[in-house]
Amino acid sequence: GNHEFGWSKSFYPGTDSGGECGMVYKAYFPFAAQRATTETINPGSYQPWYSYNYGSVHVTVMSTEHDFTPSSEQYKWIEADLAGVDRSVTPWVLFAGHRPMYVSSKWEGDGVESKTLMEAVEPLLIAHKVDLAIWGHFHAYTRTCSVVNETCASSNGSEGHGVVHIVMGTAGYEATTQLKEPADQAKWVASAMSYEYGFVRLDFL
Repeated sequence: GNHEFGWSKSFYPGTDSGGECGMVYKAYFPFAAQRATTETINPGSYQPWYSYNYGSVHVTVMSTEHDFTPSSEQYKWIEADLAGVDRSVTPWVLFAGHRPMYVSSKWEGDGVESKTLMEAVEPLLIAHKVDLAIWGHFHAYTRTCSVVNETCASSNGSEGHGVVHIVMGTAGYEATTQLKEPADQAKWVASAMSYEYGFVRLDFL
Protein backbone atom coordinates (compact mmCIF):
# COMPACT_ATOMS: atom_id res chain seq x y z
CA GLY A 1 0.00 0.00 0.00
CA ASN A 2 0.92 3.67 0.13
CA HIS A 3 2.69 3.36 3.48
CA GLU A 4 5.02 0.75 1.99
CA PHE A 5 5.47 2.10 -1.54
CA GLY A 6 4.50 5.78 -1.53
CA TRP A 7 7.43 7.73 -2.97
CA SER A 8 8.12 10.43 -5.56
CA LYS A 9 7.87 8.03 -8.51
CA SER A 10 5.04 5.75 -7.40
CA PHE A 11 1.77 5.69 -9.36
CA TYR A 12 0.30 8.07 -6.76
CA PRO A 13 3.40 10.15 -5.88
CA GLY A 14 3.83 10.94 -2.22
CA THR A 15 5.93 10.45 0.88
CA ASP A 16 3.73 8.00 2.80
CA SER A 17 6.43 5.32 2.94
CA GLY A 18 8.71 7.63 4.87
CA GLY A 19 11.57 6.85 2.53
CA GLU A 20 11.19 3.06 2.65
CA CYS A 21 10.10 2.93 -1.02
CA GLY A 22 9.00 -0.69 -0.64
CA MET A 23 12.38 -2.03 0.47
CA VAL A 24 11.24 -3.12 3.96
CA TYR A 25 8.15 -4.79 2.49
CA LYS A 26 10.35 -6.56 -0.03
CA ALA A 27 12.68 -7.85 2.72
CA TYR A 28 9.77 -9.27 4.72
CA PHE A 29 7.79 -10.63 1.75
CA PRO A 30 10.26 -11.44 -1.05
CA PHE A 31 7.84 -13.97 -2.54
CA ALA A 32 5.06 -11.42 -3.00
CA ALA A 33 6.18 -10.10 -6.38
CA GLN A 34 7.23 -10.95 -9.88
CA ARG A 35 10.88 -12.02 -10.13
CA ALA A 36 10.82 -12.86 -6.42
CA THR A 37 14.27 -12.28 -4.98
CA THR A 38 15.93 -11.10 -1.80
CA GLU A 39 18.59 -9.04 -3.57
CA THR A 40 18.38 -5.25 -3.55
CA ILE A 41 16.71 -3.77 -6.61
CA ASN A 42 15.60 -0.36 -7.77
CA PRO A 43 12.12 0.29 -6.26
CA GLY A 44 11.04 1.65 -9.61
CA SER A 45 11.48 -1.78 -11.22
CA TYR A 46 9.92 -3.79 -8.41
CA GLN A 47 6.67 -5.56 -9.36
CA PRO A 48 4.71 -6.49 -6.21
CA TRP A 49 1.77 -8.25 -7.83
CA TYR A 50 1.28 -11.98 -7.52
CA SER A 51 -1.24 -14.81 -7.25
CA TYR A 52 -1.62 -18.15 -5.51
CA ASN A 53 -4.12 -20.94 -4.93
CA TYR A 54 -5.44 -21.73 -1.46
CA GLY A 55 -7.69 -24.76 -1.46
CA SER A 56 -10.60 -24.03 -3.78
CA VAL A 57 -9.73 -20.32 -4.07
CA HIS A 58 -7.49 -18.53 -6.58
CA VAL A 59 -6.20 -15.25 -5.16
CA THR A 60 -4.93 -12.46 -7.43
CA VAL A 61 -3.20 -9.53 -5.74
CA MET A 62 -2.47 -6.24 -7.51
CA SER A 63 -0.47 -3.18 -6.47
CA THR A 64 -2.47 0.03 -6.50
CA GLU A 65 0.81 1.92 -6.03
CA HIS A 66 2.13 0.88 -9.46
CA ASP A 67 0.78 1.59 -12.94
CA PHE A 68 -2.28 -0.56 -13.66
CA THR A 69 -3.59 1.19 -16.74
CA PRO A 70 -4.23 -0.96 -19.86
CA SER A 71 -0.80 -0.35 -21.39
CA SER A 72 1.09 -1.31 -18.22
CA GLU A 73 2.95 -4.51 -17.39
CA GLN A 74 0.78 -5.01 -14.34
CA TYR A 75 -2.47 -4.79 -16.31
CA LYS A 76 -1.22 -7.35 -18.82
CA TRP A 77 -0.19 -9.64 -15.97
CA ILE A 78 -3.58 -9.31 -14.23
CA GLU A 79 -5.38 -10.08 -17.49
CA ALA A 80 -3.24 -13.16 -18.15
CA ASP A 81 -3.50 -14.40 -14.57
CA LEU A 82 -7.29 -14.20 -14.44
CA ALA A 83 -7.59 -15.74 -17.90
CA GLY A 84 -5.48 -18.69 -16.74
CA VAL A 85 -7.65 -19.68 -13.77
CA ASP A 86 -8.88 -23.28 -13.94
CA ARG A 87 -12.32 -23.17 -12.34
CA SER A 88 -12.40 -26.95 -12.09
CA VAL A 89 -9.53 -26.63 -9.58
CA THR A 90 -10.30 -23.25 -7.99
CA PRO A 91 -13.99 -22.44 -8.55
CA TRP A 92 -13.68 -19.29 -6.41
CA VAL A 93 -11.67 -16.24 -7.54
CA LEU A 94 -10.72 -13.54 -5.04
CA PHE A 95 -9.06 -10.28 -6.09
CA ALA A 96 -7.21 -7.95 -3.72
CA GLY A 97 -5.49 -4.58 -3.66
CA HIS A 98 -4.84 -1.72 -1.27
CA ARG A 99 -6.69 1.42 -2.41
CA PRO A 100 -10.35 0.46 -2.93
CA MET A 101 -12.23 0.37 -6.21
CA TYR A 102 -15.51 1.03 -4.39
CA VAL A 103 -15.33 3.37 -1.40
CA SER A 104 -17.98 5.42 0.36
CA SER A 105 -15.78 8.36 1.27
CA LYS A 106 -16.47 12.05 1.69
CA TRP A 107 -12.94 12.85 0.53
CA GLU A 108 -12.71 13.69 -3.15
CA GLY A 109 -9.27 12.07 -3.52
CA ASP A 110 -10.63 8.63 -2.61
CA GLY A 111 -13.29 9.02 -5.28
CA VAL A 112 -10.74 9.96 -7.95
CA GLU A 113 -8.60 6.91 -7.14
CA SER A 114 -11.60 4.56 -7.13
CA LYS A 115 -12.76 5.85 -10.51
CA THR A 116 -9.31 5.22 -11.97
CA LEU A 117 -9.47 1.63 -10.74
CA MET A 118 -13.01 1.18 -12.05
CA GLU A 119 -12.10 2.39 -15.51
CA ALA A 120 -8.95 0.29 -15.83
CA VAL A 121 -9.45 -2.86 -13.76
CA GLU A 122 -13.18 -3.45 -13.21
CA PRO A 123 -13.75 -4.68 -16.80
CA LEU A 124 -11.19 -7.45 -16.14
CA LEU A 125 -12.95 -8.50 -12.93
CA ILE A 126 -16.28 -8.65 -14.74
CA ALA A 127 -14.96 -10.41 -17.84
CA HIS A 128 -13.30 -13.13 -15.78
CA LYS A 129 -16.17 -13.42 -13.28
CA VAL A 130 -14.24 -12.61 -10.13
CA ASP A 131 -16.38 -13.47 -7.10
CA LEU A 132 -15.02 -11.15 -4.43
CA ALA A 133 -12.64 -8.18 -4.21
CA ILE A 134 -11.01 -7.15 -0.93
CA TRP A 135 -9.39 -3.78 -0.31
CA GLY A 136 -7.89 -1.76 2.55
CA HIS A 137 -6.58 1.83 2.86
CA PHE A 138 -9.87 3.44 3.98
CA HIS A 139 -10.19 2.99 7.74
CA ALA A 140 -13.74 1.71 7.83
CA TYR A 141 -15.72 -1.38 6.84
CA THR A 142 -17.79 -1.41 3.67
CA ARG A 143 -19.46 -4.23 1.77
CA THR A 144 -21.15 -3.71 -1.58
CA CYS A 145 -23.90 -5.55 -3.33
CA SER A 146 -22.84 -7.64 -6.31
CA VAL A 147 -21.93 -4.59 -8.35
CA VAL A 148 -20.89 -3.71 -11.88
CA ASN A 149 -20.29 -0.15 -13.09
CA GLU A 150 -21.76 1.25 -9.85
CA THR A 151 -25.01 -0.66 -10.38
CA CYS A 152 -26.20 -3.61 -8.32
CA ALA A 153 -26.53 -6.68 -10.50
CA SER A 154 -29.97 -8.26 -10.28
CA SER A 155 -30.48 -11.95 -9.59
CA ASN A 156 -31.46 -12.55 -13.22
CA GLY A 157 -28.12 -11.16 -14.39
CA SER A 158 -29.62 -8.53 -16.70
CA GLU A 159 -26.82 -6.07 -15.82
CA GLY A 160 -24.17 -8.73 -16.31
CA HIS A 161 -21.86 -10.36 -13.79
CA GLY A 162 -21.31 -8.41 -10.59
CA VAL A 163 -18.52 -8.51 -7.99
CA VAL A 164 -18.91 -8.06 -4.23
CA HIS A 165 -16.32 -5.62 -2.84
CA ILE A 166 -15.24 -5.48 0.79
CA VAL A 167 -13.18 -2.63 2.24
CA MET A 168 -11.59 -4.02 5.39
CA GLY A 169 -9.88 -1.05 7.00
CA THR A 170 -10.78 -1.63 10.64
CA ALA A 171 -7.81 -3.72 11.74
CA GLY A 172 -6.37 -1.38 14.32
CA TYR A 173 -5.60 2.18 13.25
CA GLU A 174 -8.00 4.92 14.29
CA ALA A 175 -11.27 4.91 12.36
CA THR A 176 -11.84 7.40 9.59
CA THR A 177 -14.17 10.37 9.94
CA GLN A 178 -14.66 10.43 6.16
CA LEU A 179 -17.26 7.64 5.85
CA LYS A 180 -20.40 9.04 4.26
CA GLU A 181 -23.52 9.33 6.39
CA PRO A 182 -26.19 6.64 5.82
CA ALA A 183 -28.45 9.04 3.91
CA ASP A 184 -25.60 9.86 1.52
CA GLN A 185 -24.49 6.29 0.79
CA ALA A 186 -24.59 5.08 -2.80
CA LYS A 187 -27.12 2.40 -3.70
CA TRP A 188 -24.33 -0.15 -4.11
CA VAL A 189 -23.45 0.05 -0.40
CA ALA A 190 -24.88 -2.98 1.41
CA SER A 191 -23.19 -2.33 4.76
CA ALA A 192 -20.84 0.32 6.14
CA MET A 193 -19.46 1.27 9.55
CA SER A 194 -16.45 2.94 11.16
CA TYR A 195 -17.14 2.53 14.87
CA GLU A 196 -15.68 -0.94 15.58
CA TYR A 197 -12.38 -2.70 15.00
CA GLY A 198 -12.40 -6.05 13.27
CA PHE A 199 -11.17 -8.40 10.59
CA VAL A 200 -12.71 -10.51 7.85
CA ARG A 201 -12.99 -14.27 8.01
CA LEU A 202 -14.12 -16.00 4.83
CA ASP A 203 -15.45 -19.53 4.40
CA PHE A 204 -15.55 -20.94 0.87
CA LEU A 205 -17.85 -23.94 0.41
